[in-house]
Amino acid sequence: TCNDFFDIAKTNYLEEITSKSVIIATGRQVKKLDLEYEESLIGKGISYCALCDANFYKDDIVAIVGSDSKTVEEINDIEWVREFYKGGCFTMNAKLNQHNLDLLKKDRILVKDGDYSEPMIIEYRELSEGEEGDEDFIITGNSLTTRILSSRITESRQVEKGKVDVVNPVESDEFNSPKLGLQWQWHANYDQKFGMPTAFGTFRLYTHKVSKEFKNMWEVPNLLLQKTPADKFTATTKLRFTSKDDNQMGGLIVMGHDYFALMLKRVKDEFLLQLVTCKSADKGTPEQVKTIATLKPTEKDKIDYQPAIHEDIYLRVNVADGECNFAYSLNGKKYTAVEGNFKIKEGKWIGAKVGLAAIEPAGKTNRGWIDADWFRVTP
Repeated sequence: TCNDFFDIAKTNYLEEITSKSVIIATGRQVKKLDLEYEESLIGKGISYCALCDANFYKDDIVAIVGSDSKTVEEINDIEWVREFYKGGCFTMNAKLNQHNLDLLKKDRILVKDGDYSEPMIIEYRELSEGEEGDEDFIITGNSLTTRILSSRITESRQVEKGKVDVVNPVESDEFNSPKLGLQWQWHANYDQKFGMPTAFGTFRLYTHKVSKEFKNMWEVPNLLLQKTPADKFTATTKLRFTSKDDNQMGGLIVMGHDYFALMLKRVKDEFLLQLVTCKSADKGTPEQVKTIATLKPTEKDKIDYQPAIHEDIYLRVNVADGECNFAYSLNGKKYTAVEGNFKIKEGKWIGAKVGLAAIEPAGKTNRGWIDADWFRVTP
């Protein structure tokens, strides 16, 4: 680097880019036990990510092999599994006790290498004097893939001061393209029933039918989100919410382990504008809901078959110093602030996200949707 800038060399896909910062995403590689039959059992009893694969072993006895605090995270990801065996060099704490696990401070788990036609055997043995446990997972674990960088980073050319264009990643979206912008991410793997761009310069996000045991929107896969772009910013969206049944909801959300949303909810022939908050959503905590205003529909369908009511509204969230607050407008000019500042919390894998949400209750309903005209992020 020179003059506090980086150069990214030209490739078959990119022209040369100059930047003040570079994010290097090399991925990870799983850490294996190097046992004779291990490769043949991957996906058939051995896994390396509890969050990804635990569902395959629901109600089975599972051995989590590891010896540091990260193993506790794996245990937390599969709390619903019936019984665990666990070992390693842990320090007793209350979080572990919640799982009713046998804790062996001086022991470690070994997988016996042998005939795997029988169930896998888990052994314990005492650590030898001065011997330390592994610092990461054995069955569940991974390591950073950073060695490829050693021969790839070289000193860049001199960058003439004042000759660098400052370019910000795309954040705002007018939804005029038939393809969704790269700044957007779904809360789960995409399904075409989530929504799609329309030919009218809007993005249509359909209401997702939640489960009968619904507690909060952590379960909702079609949240359309993007990473929060800065420590301080304002995100505003203009949308029309179309509802064909009671209790359908749609609006603006700041998503993480805790989340906060400003949502329209249909109740009979009106809309309730509600502030929805949820702490520790990933733990199944129920939402808290506060009604802010009652709104008459902007328009009602005049057809007899499955008529809908519609609400045109502008929703806004202001973010500064790790907190957010909401506002709304019916004309895009005068905004009404919603009382309360809320502490943003990161999500499961990365920081908090901001975007759109649309849901409906379990059972038979006529699906509603959001038509988002635009989503604009400003300093």
